[in-house]
Amino acid sequence: LGFAGIGIFFMTIHETNRLWRMTGITGALIAIIGSLGRISVAAFLMSLFFYLWMRSKSAYKWLLVSISSVFIMLTVLFAGMDPFEIMTDISNSLLMSRPYSTDVRMLLNEATWKGIVESPIIGHGWQGERIFENVPMPIGSHSTILGTLYTGGILTFGAFCLAIVTTFFSLLKRSLNSDPRHISALTIFFALAMFTYTESIQLFIFPNLIIFFWIGWALSSGSKYEETESDSSPCADAETLRT
Repeated sequence: LGFAGIGIFFMTIHETNRLWRMTGITGALIAIIGSLGRISVAAFLMSLFFYLWMRSKSAYKWLLVSISSVFIMLTVLFAGMDPFEIMTDISNSLLMSRPYSTDVRMLLNEATWKGIVESPIIGHGWQGERIFENVPMPIGSHSTILGTLYTGGILTFGAFCLAIVTTFFSLLKRSLNSDPRHISALTIFFALAMFTYTESIQLFIFPNLIIFFWIGWALSSGSKYEETESDSSPCADAETLRT
């Protein structure tokens, strides 16, 4: 649900009809928050920053980096605040927001890792048994990275990494033409990659086909961007985010 909300958000911001655009954005935010997933909120915030970063001009990008660096330096020197300690506290707070879920996932990851060590090259071929009888979390699930290593070993995981890297740079190449729709597709894929450690992304495909179609369209379309009337409309996505 959280990934669906992220995908809908970055697709809907290109809608020229104000009513439908605001309806889609509102529904997307409700889905992200309603998913109760910590990774969903974190992935959305990082994806939003990534999207704005890609849309901004080069001069503004370096200005943002400079301001952030100066702010962190002044905070450390004069306020006595350690940014790394702050990030650690935030991370611990997120983990403790759902302690049962965190503990179960830690046990699941430990069991999955033991299985990976037993057969690191070709894996086990399928998921293992449940770690608890009443919890539908078999060994090798709830993590694309660990699950791929468990079921397919290093050979399959290498192919998976090659596909991820190739797709990312293909989308990046097309987004360099400043087409906001290509940048949205790249941002959605960026968010998808952040789910690979904590979720089994193969379960995302069928419920989110339209989002994967959007990524596929961006990959199949040309790299040359010709601005259309809808792209230059005052209701375009950049203005929506600013307002």
